[in-house]
Amino acid sequence: MGDTLGTIDIVVAVIIGIIGFGIGIVFGAVPAFRDKMDEAQNRWQQWAGVFIIIAFLALMYFKLNISSWSLILATIAGFAIAKIPPLHQWLLARFPMLRPKQEEKEKPRPAQYHTPRKKKNGKKRKHTH
Repeated sequence: MGDTLGTIDIVVAVIIGIIGFGIGIVFGAVPAFRDKMDEAQNRWQQWAGVFIIIAFLALMYFKLNISSWSLILATIAGFAIAKIPPLHQWLLARFPMLRPKQEEKEKPRPAQYHTPRKKKNGKKRKHTH
């Protein structure tokens, strides 16, 4: 871990880069806004973000500078690649868990239901069908 890169440094940087790339792809594929995410996507995104920060800080602490930069650059590259429209559509079609949450259809308001009207003299009208 001196000035020269050893085999282990390169292997660790490649493995960390692959992990970062995968996380970046998922970050880029899930909806960007919290109101379009379901609960699982939101929770996963928070945990992945915390993992990236802790992993980066740990790699910097252990002076694995190449691995720490590999993590950051691979995550950014994965995010950017996942935002390419044809690839983004393919990811959403292939992995349903990445799709935005389904909007709940509006339920009709009670005022929209037909209610029988009262006659002016206070009695209900009979319905004849």
